[in-house]
Parts: sequence; C-alpha cells; structure tokens
Amino acid sequence: MSIGEKIKVARKERKMTQRQLAEKSGLIETTIRKYEAGTQTPKLNNLQKIAAALDCPVGDLFTFDDPPVPASVFNDWLASIGYDVKLHDIEAEYGGGQRLFIRERETWDDSGLMTFSEFDALRDKIISFTRFQVAELFNAHKASTTKKEV
Repeated sequence: MSIGEKIKVARKERKMTQRQLAEKSGLIETTIRKYEAGTQTPKLNNLQKIAAALDCPVGDLFTFDDPPVPASVFNDWLASIGYDVKLHDIEAEYGGGQRLFIRERETWDDSGLMTFSEFDALRDKIISFTRFQVAELFNAHKASTTKKEV
C-alpha cells in the first residue's frame, strides 16, 4: 500500500474529509488530494504534520513495498550531496565480512566513523530522499547505462 493510500485509509478510519485533514495539518486540501492520489509524495515534514493531525505514528504512513533503489543510484545521490561510500573488508578477528562506511567527503579520516550529529544529519537527508528523487536518479542511471551499451 502506498503512502497516499495509507493516508486515505487512516483519514477515513477517523471519519475525516480531505478538507478537515488539510485544516488540521495546516496543509492545502489539493495537496492532501495529490498525496492520496499518488501524484505527489509528501516530504517528511508534511508527513509528520499529517500523522499528528491523524493522531498516529508517522511510521504507520510509510510504505516499504517500493522496489529497492540500486546501490549505484543511491551512491550517486550520496555523492551529489557531498558523501562518499567505501566498502571495507573486516578482519576475521573482528567478525569478518564487509562493512559499508558513509562519510562526508571533507571529513574522511582513518577511523571512518561518524559522530552522532553527522549520522543524524545524514539520516535526515536520507529520509527526505523522496520516491520521485529516486525515480529521477534511476531514470538518469538507466539512460547513462543504455548510452554505454550502444
């Protein structure tokens, strides 16, 4: 179920109209309509306003059934906002396997560790990475790989 469908279901369960939800959330009715129709995806701050107006946790409105974003697309987006991604092999004595390090480009050091404030800032950026931004990057990625194959 999409975010818009979840908003609609939650609104109807509370016997609210789109206008009432808009008024209570401080948004415009046409915006609520677009979200519910799936023609526009709410950014996190608007989703939080809607969740508050519906008196439900914002997580109840998220959807996790969208196809995953290819790692290369996500890495390109991270690079566009100033982050680099590095994959490191971990020695067996430390549990083995591989670990992914994401770090602001200007602050790479030998530790590869992020502070809590850096992590919070990145988490906020990732959460605000909308489905439309994903689609835009994915389409650009497909177009660039198609050109390489020709």
